[in-house]
Amino acid sequence: MQVLLLDEPTSALDPLSTSNIEDVVTSLSRNGLTIIIVSHSIKQIQKIASIVCVLVKGEVVEISKPSELGSSNHPLIRQFMEAS
Repeated sequence: MQVLLLDEPTSALDPLSTSNIEDVVTSLSRNGLTIIIVSHSIKQIQKIASIVCVLVKGEVVEISKPSELGSSNHPLIRQFMEAS
């Protein structure tokens, strides 16, 4: 099994470059590559992730589908979603 780890891969990129990176990541994932992405972008997470693991102070506080983040009961996730 191969895993690709990306830490904020689109940080400080222009929107076109960001979209290109997201397209490549999505294509790799569809072709069976496991990809772990660190991102603070809710929009990006909802666009390309299949599972979201939310960490707060180094601890996993929630694992869900991106579409379920908006209904989280965790107070920091709710704050983050409202601010996004």
